[in-house]
Amino acid sequence: MKNTMKVLMISTLTVSLLILSGMIFMYKSQPKSAYVRLGYIYDNFGFKKELETKLNNVVQVRKTILDSLSLELNMLSRKIQEEHEKDQIKIDRFNDEKQKYLSKKQQFDEDNQSLKEQYTQEIMKQLNQYVQDYANDKGLAFVYGAEGTGAIMAADQKYDMTTPILAYINERYQGKK
Repeated sequence: MKNTMKVLMISTLTVSLLILSGMIFMYKSQPKSAYVRLGYIYDNFGFKKELETKLNNVVQVRKTILDSLSLELNMLSRKIQEEHEKDQIKIDRFNDEKQKYLSKKQQFDEDNQSLKEQYTQEIMKQLNQYVQDYANDKGLAFVYGAEGTGAIMAADQKYDMTTPILAYINERYQGKK
């Protein structure tokens, strides 16, 4: 009976160890994952801020050019309105200048939109690469983007890697990593 008790205890202990080993293996083999608040990371990415400044500078230069053309148009319009006899040459010049202004405005609007889209693509490409690099460095199988569109409706904050990933990508962008 004593031997049976020993065998039973050893068997129970062996089964318990096997179950515990299986649970540890299952836990360790689970892919690691995290999420980031994508909007926050995008807004605070150094590269985005740099390109945003460049875009704003270009837009401001173009606005200054358009303001100058608009001022010239207004002056021509006043001169024409002040004259008792309408000078057809001035009217034709005004219409030509107005057409140049409208054409330039349309061109600038299209160019500004195109440049904005180009910068957005460059930012997202760089951001995605840095997040991928972070995931590889930290052994993460998945990094989810929580952006308020319903992809992640709720998550435990202990899986929120927004702050360390933002620090990582900004350091990478600045050449520190």
